[in-house]
Amino acid sequence: MGEKELEELKKVVKEAIHAELSIYKVDKEEHFKDHLFIRDLRDWYDDIRSSFWKSIVGALVMAFLGLLLLGFIFWGKANFK
Repeated sequence: MGEKELEELKKVVKEAIHAELSIYKVDKEEHFKDHLFIRDLRDWYDDIRSSFWKSIVGALVMAFLGLLLLGFIFWGKANFK
């Protein structure tokens, strides 16, 4: 295969690839905005997840303290008559 034939083959393959993949081309500005949206969505998700776990842990701590207080109340009533 000669140099000229090789260059022609490269050109034909390049054109074929461009024709097939051009339907998937995305505008750069739109692509950038999509990345900003995904970043904001991930930040929002991290905030929600953090708030959720803080609420769960806070509720568990309050429940533990409430049960502890009830235990002391019943223990005190039983032992200090």
